[in-house]
Amino acid sequence: MPSSPATPASPESLHCPTCGASLSVPDDTATVRCEYCGSTVLVPPEYRVPEQPAPDSAEQPVVILVSGLEEPQTTDFNQARKHSSPSIAVVTGVLVLICVGVGIVAAILAAAGAFTTASVVNQSINEAINQAATRPAFPTEIVLALQSATPSPNPDYSFGLQFGAEGTGPGQMDDARFLAVDPSGNIYTAEFQDGRVQKFDTEGKFLRLTNVEPDDSDYTTISDLASDYNGRLLVARRGDLLIYIAADGTLAGTIPGKFADTRYSAVAIDPANMIYALHTSAGELDLIKLDPNGQVLWRKPQITEGLVKNTQISSVRRLAVDGLGNSYLLDDAQNQVYQFDAAGNFVDRFGTKGDGPGLLDNPEDLVVDGRGRIYILDQDGIEIFDNGGAHIKLIPDDYEGHAFDIKLDLQGNVYIITNAPQVYKLSVNLGE
Repeated sequence: MPSSPATPASPESLHCPTCGASLSVPDDTATVRCEYCGSTVLVPPEYRVPEQPAPDSAEQPVVILVSGLEEPQTTDFNQARKHSSPSIAVVTGVLVLICVGVGIVAAILAAAGAFTTASVVNQSINEAINQAATRPAFPTEIVLALQSATPSPNPDYSFGLQFGAEGTGPGQMDDARFLAVDPSGNIYTAEFQDGRVQKFDTEGKFLRLTNVEPDDSDYTTISDLASDYNGRLLVARRGDLLIYIAADGTLAGTIPGKFADTRYSAVAIDPANMIYALHTSAGELDLIKLDPNGQVLWRKPQITEGLVKNTQISSVRRLAVDGLGNSYLLDDAQNQVYQFDAAGNFVDRFGTKGDGPGLLDNPEDLVVDGRGRIYILDQDGIEIFDNGGAHIKLIPDDYEGHAFDIKLDLQGNVYIITNAPQVYKLSVNLGE
């Protein structure tokens, strides 16, 4: 963060919140792209030119065309109602008088015995109404052309992409629960049980199907999926971490687990391609950091010990990591997020059970953006918190199905996958 105000003649140097690299920022730009990790970093508001607010769509003019006038009259909606009311009232009044008059005539004739059946009365009334309808009620025809106001887009978020089809063929999803997005914006999905990992381009077009190799027991159950910054895709399969080349889907290597000592169940990767994984087995929960080749750098056994009482149920299945190597574990049973520093030491926790903005109810997954904000996939939608656990915003679940996984791309777009099956890409406005 700059220590002094920027001036038009002197660009300031910021640091990338994802990887820590120095950024040279011109004064008149809203974002800058990190040359090291590719992240798009928002320039603080005090260094940006304020944008002019878009006009409210409710104030858009309504055009009223009245024959006999030389020019269309343009006014707002309330004025349009005022202008059109007399004309509409005249039309309504004339029709009412016609109907009343016809009814009186019919009643007089019926009393005089001119009509002997109800059908004759009805026929005469219908003929009178039809004849009245064919006569011009006014010397001037009035035509109202109301231009419908376009609904304003939601100011908090917008859907930029949606795709998905049910099935087991190429490009189709049967039980896809996991997502990954590579630095180029390509999207990957992974099925829970049948081992299918599929690649889609930035527009959701199917590119390739990879069938994950089964383990020694012929199982292909997948528990997580992540993309690194070096063209690799990591798949957590039955306790092992399989490494695939994202470009062609070939298997490049395996970081083997060893039941019951090491069972990799969740995986996340920082911008330096360091690997963070959860070991879960027989009541154990260890946080492990590995280098890109799979060598263990440190391991924190029973990482949540002391954070949850022995009499309480804890269920940590998902983790995320930020650009500084801090880890975030999601306890869906406790509705809590546990924060750890780059060395795996406990820092803080937050989360309160409930239904509504800022509250958590059996959340599914989480991810951290380049500015340390935490996005939690909850039953109500996407809850967004700052790095200190203060609630920022709720993006409601305006998507089809139950959402399983959430990821971010380098531009800060949000991706989720649901059991509809659908993949959604959202742009979220955090008021910056």
